[in-house]
Amino acid sequence: MNEEKYLSYLDKVSAPPGFEQAVLNRLRKERKHRLWLRRLELGLTAAVIVLVVLQLTFQPLSKWGSGPTELASNGHAASEERFIIEPVDLKKEIKMAYEEPQTIFILEQVSDNWIQQIKY
Repeated sequence: MNEEKYLSYLDKVSAPPGFEQAVLNRLRKERKHRLWLRRLELGLTAAVIVLVVLQLTFQPLSKWGSGPTELASNGHAASEERFIIEPVDLKKEIKMAYEEPQTIFILEQVSDNWIQQIKY
């Protein structure tokens, strides 16, 4: 069956007047809309990045307030703060560590097989 033979019998159809101009106008509008969406997306992305950077920059300052130096100078922690400052006597800690009996571990081989890993 020869398709070109049957297609040659059909009349050629032309587009209605103004069709080509309407398609081109529609394409221009779609292109403008896509460009606007791309700019909006980039703008929102930049705004989010700026907000994240600002939050990361200023969050430690707002979280700690004036910081632990104020707590050390006052000598006590405020009720809303989570700092506890207490003196540490390192001499006493070292002395207590040496007074306790030292532990000695004796390691023995559990298995004689070479295939398995040796466990201690």
